[in-house]
Amino acid sequence: MPAQGGISYVTHARLQQRACVGDARAPPRDEKGTTVHTTTHRTSSAPTQAQQPVPTPDQQPSPTPAELGVGARVTLSVMSSDYVRIITGALAQTSTDGLTVETDPVSTRVAGPEQRIAEYLSALVAAAGRSGEHVSASIMLSRGCPGEVTCDLPAGQVLPAAPSAVLEATGVEAVAQWALYPLADQPLAGSRAPDHMRDIYAAIEQARAAGTVVGSDHYVTRLAGDVADILTTVVGAWQSVGRTVQHVTTHLTLSVNSPSLRAGTDGTDRTDGTRTAGSPQPGTTDTDTDTETDGEAAR
Repeated sequence: MPAQGGISYVTHARLQQRACVGDARAPPRDEKGTTVHTTTHRTSSAPTQAQQPVPTPDQQPSPTPAELGVGARVTLSVMSSDYVRIITGALAQTSTDGLTVETDPVSTRVAGPEQRIAEYLSALVAAAGRSGEHVSASIMLSRGCPGEVTCDLPAGQVLPAAPSAVLEATGVEAVAQWALYPLADQPLAGSRAPDHMRDIYAAIEQARAAGTVVGSDHYVTRLAGDVADILTTVVGAWQSVGRTVQHVTTHLTLSVNSPSLRAGTDGTDRTDGTRTAGSPQPGTTDTDTDTETDGEAAR
């Protein structure tokens, strides 16, 4: 290769490389005084940015319940002049470990893992129901609410599959009306296209298999059984839909010791709210009525 000013193109390139890596030592000379150009190479054991391993979806850190916007709101009503003692007594008996519980003038917010939320709601309603008075609980569950105070998930993010809630029987029977709202705007990565009725029907079949469904009314599905069984059905369906739909809410009105059951005016044949084949369809009665009309219901 032709020389240029006594330095070949190759040597000149090596000189530039040496300058780039910061070798500031004076270059050595041979016995004739000619500069001998050398190159210093530096290596690093740290991988470059391009070499850094990219975590797979399974390795990504799972969002916390707070980041998922997981929570519930509950309003407990007792039809008794002694309601303050009954409600405060139920609250005192119900553990809040692992939960954030905030009460405002309208309702109480409960935030934390789905399992602990379900345990709290079951224990609270059952404790109040053991008073023997007519107790009604209005419950809303929400998961993945975009723009929520603590929830800010990227659109389309895959949500972790939380284990289905498991609750111990309380020995307190209840009837309930339930509505489920899968609020699907777009499919999550790897899931099917949004179809809220598909998810609702699947949730109802899951509830039928659990044995808690007793019928349907306008906008709601009627449930009956132990308080824990009802909440296991509702929370389980909410969790199941939440694995493919980023934002899902559900509403539940629970009634314990309803005078309508004792009087038999709601068409049920047994005190636990179940009915025999051929029984007439009941109408809605007193506090067992769910007035939610702003979305699709589980029915």
